[in-house]
Amino acid sequence: MKEPELHGRIVAVLLLAGCLRTLALRFAPAPAELMDPASGPPTALPELAGADWVRLTWLPGIGEARGRRIVELRPFLGQPLTPERLHLLPGCGETLEQQVRAWYRSEGWTGVAPPPPPPPVRPPSGSP
Repeated sequence: MKEPELHGRIVAVLLLAGCLRTLALRFAPAPAELMDPASGPPTALPELAGADWVRLTWLPGIGEARGRRIVELRPFLGQPLTPERLHLLPGCGETLEQQVRAWYRSEGWTGVAPPPPPPPVRPPSGSP
C-alpha cells in the first residue's frame, strides 16, 4: 500500500521541479548576443572581406539584396574590402560607407584590413 503513495509523491516533486524551472526560464533575460548582433560581443562584427551575405545584413543600410551584391562583386575589387573601400562597389555610395564606417568605429574597428589569405602551397614538379 505504501508503493502507490510513494509514486504519487515522486510525481508531485517532478511536476513541481518542472514548474519552477519553467518559471525561472520565463523570467530570465535572454543573453544579449542572442537577441541582436548589434548588442553582442565585438566578435559578432562581420568581416567585410569574407563574410557571407547573411552576416553582412547585420550592418546598417545593408539588406539581403545589397548583401548578395557585395558578396558577388567584392572579388573584382582586387583588394580586401574594408569600410573605407565600400563606396568603390556599384550600388554602395558614400552614405552607406559612412554608416558602416561609423558602425565599425563604435565596435572597435582599427581601420587595418585583414591580411589576404596565403596562396595555396603546391608541391614542386618532378617530385617522386
